[in-house]
Amino acid sequence: MEEYKITWREVLFSTIIISIMVGIGVWISNPIIKTSTETAIDILSAVKVKDAEKFAYIARTDVGEFYAEGKMVAADPVSIPDIKGKYMRIKKIKQKYTSHTRLVSYTDSKGNTHTRVEVYYTWDDVETNDYKSNRVKFLNKEFNLNDINYRVSVDYNTTIKNGFFSDTRYVYYTHPMYASGVMNGICVNKGYSKLNFLRGSTIERITESAYDMMNISVVGFWIIWIFLICLVIFTFYAFENKWLED
Repeated sequence: MEEYKITWREVLFSTIIISIMVGIGVWISNPIIKTSTETAIDILSAVKVKDAEKFAYIARTDVGEFYAEGKMVAADPVSIPDIKGKYMRIKKIKQKYTSHTRLVSYTDSKGNTHTRVEVYYTWDDVETNDYKSNRVKFLNKEFNLNDINYRVSVDYNTTIKNGFFSDTRYVYYTHPMYASGVMNGICVNKGYSKLNFLRGSTIERITESAYDMMNISVVGFWIIWIFLICLVIFTFYAFENKWLED
């Protein structure tokens, strides 16, 4: 088997391609790195708060962007007689056990195909009632829930049926009366604005993600870009070898 030798043409082409693609990579990566770095710096330089006294203080002094950790509690929790407890949100769905029909195809023992009408039953939603708090408290400050960017999601709570043979049942989904997390926003004009609530998050976790953002954006981009450079060069060598064999 004849030993393969790299030609001067292949070396020259590889050098040119690497130089061009590295230059393009630098040009593309600069705005990516700049954007992620600026975002991370904004997070790291924002005021961090964990107590009610400091939370009230930052509003009076218009400190700008902040991250405050604590519990967001429903100031006017909702409750209904059907289920126990108070919640930030209750979703009640009435369902009926309803019959449906559908055409089903089947093959008999002789290989002939037939269709028949099949009856089946499902629990179908017929009515939905949603009960939701209007106001919440966070670190002793009260807010209108609609002024906070927060999706008050609900989880399954229970199902209640009107008797064993009843064709009606009620399914309940709820959101707890409080949620722990981090409030992000801006303190301006002696108040709070552009509020976002990150349920389940902590200031430490947000800070770590800011550092990771700077590193991952740079490393991740160049891993992908180096892979593309190698792919281009490999493709060239494959076509070059095929051309020589032909």
